[in-house]
Amino acid sequence: MNSDTDGDGLQDAYEPQVGTDPTNPDTDGDGLWDAHECQIGTDPSSRDTDWDGLWDGHEVKKGDRDEFYTGTDPLMWDTDGDGVSDFEEDADGDHLANGREWRYDVATGWMTRWTLPRTADSDGDGVLDGHETYGNPENGNQTSDPRLRDTDGDRLTDDLDPRTWIKDYLPFSRVMGNSVVRGPVYPSLVTRGVPFTVEGWVEINTTAYSGGHTGNWRRAFESMMVQVLVIQDDVLIPISDPIATGDRGAFTITCTIGDDVGTGDGLLAVTTTHHQKVVYLPV
Repeated sequence: MNSDTDGDGLQDAYEPQVGTDPTNPDTDGDGLWDAHECQIGTDPSSRDTDWDGLWDGHEVKKGDRDEFYTGTDPLMWDTDGDGVSDFEEDADGDHLANGREWRYDVATGWMTRWTLPRTADSDGDGVLDGHETYGNPENGNQTSDPRLRDTDGDRLTDDLDPRTWIKDYLPFSRVMGNSVVRGPVYPSLVTRGVPFTVEGWVEINTTAYSGGHTGNWRRAFESMMVQVLVIQDDVLIPISDPIATGDRGAFTITCTIGDDVGTGDGLLAVTTTHHQKVVYLPV
C-alpha cells in the first residue's frame, strides 16, 4: 500500500532515499515542496542548492505569486554568468540586492520583512526600495519603510515627506507669505483650471524646542525645493511643480487647482525638501 503522510507528492517509503521527512511536505523549509524539488532537480534537504545565498523557493516562479520571486536558476550560483552572484544581483534596479529583499529571524527562520525583488518600488510611493532601506545620499540618507506608502502615517506619502519616520513633529522650518488665498480654499476665490500665485519665504529654526521655548527663527539662506499642496478630506494633493527658493528663502509659485481637488474647503500646505512639511501661513 502506497502512503504519502505529508501529502507532498512523495511516497513515504521513497522519502528516506532522498533524505526528506515523510511527515513534513517541505523538509528544508525553503518554500518548495519536496516532490517539486525532486522534479526540478534542487536538493529537497537544502534551502540553497546552488549556495548563492538565495533560498531555492525565492528563485523559482510560483504562479500568481510570481512577483515575490527572482526568477533566477536555483541550480546556478550566477544565472547570467556575469560574475555577480544571484544574491547580489539587483533584478529590479532598486539599489537593493536580490538577497536583501527578504529578512529573516535567525532563531526561528521566519520571514520578518520583505519587498518585491522584481519591483523597484514595492509600495508604489515613488521612492526606490533601496533608497527607503538604506537612504538616498541625494536626500540626506533619510530612510523609510519600503512596504508603506506613508511610513509615519501623517498622510504625506514618503516621496513628498522628508521626515518619513516622524509624525506630528514640530517643524524645523516654516513658511510665511501671501497669496490670493487666505486660509481655506473656496471655489468662489479659486477657479478650477485658472492659475494663481503663492508668494512667501521659508524660515529656519536655529535652536531646539524645549519647554515653552519656540525657537529662534531666521530667513533661510539655504536653497531648497518647495511645493504647494491642498489638504482636503485628509488627502494631500499637489497643485504646483516643485521649485527652488531664491534669495533668503523667497519663492513665487504658480498653482492651479485641478480636477482631483473637489468642491469644498481645503487647506494650503507647503513642503520643503530639507525639513518637515509645513502649513502655509498667509500674512
